[in-house]
Amino acid sequence: MQYDDKNLAYDLSLFESSSKRKNSNYKKDPAKEKLNQEKKADVITFVNLDKKDKAKVEKKKNPAQILGYATLIMLTAGLIIMMLCGQAELTELNQKISEAETVLNEKESIYIQTEMKVEAELSPETVEYYATNVLGMVKTDNSKKEFIRLSEGDQAEIAQKETGTFGQIISDKWSSIWE
Repeated sequence: MQYDDKNLAYDLSLFESSSKRKNSNYKKDPAKEKLNQEKKADVITFVNLDKKDKAKVEKKKNPAQILGYATLIMLTAGLIIMMLCGQAELTELNQKISEAETVLNEKESIYIQTEMKVEAELSPETVEYYATNVLGMVKTDNSKKEFIRLSEGDQAEIAQKETGTFGQIISDKWSSIWE
């Protein structure tokens, strides 16, 4: 089979720029050119329809999916807010603890100072001096001590209740519970 036009099978002029087509000696067939333009128009229309369909598909969202995303965003925001509030509260508590430790250290210092003053004022020598000179007291010695012997007269008495009737025993037991 022979073709009259060598470029019929491979029309490479479609890929050349417009300036090269004008310079070439190639004659264009008006029917082929019209067919090529229709194909380009069809492709463009098809692409445009495809883009419109995609836009329609993107616009149509499932309400449950939108609700799920909104819920997820709200939960995330809530968790972040809770974390920030927790951190603020933790900072406040740490500050209160540090203030309480400062007050405690001051109170311990005052306690130690007071204890040292009391020990200085109430030393055994100071107490003995005050007792002998101001109050007129005297130290005790063995001559003034009196000893008691308990081994000679040890006696024990056991208290027994009188036995009575059955009603008296029950009333005594009942009253002993409330004593």
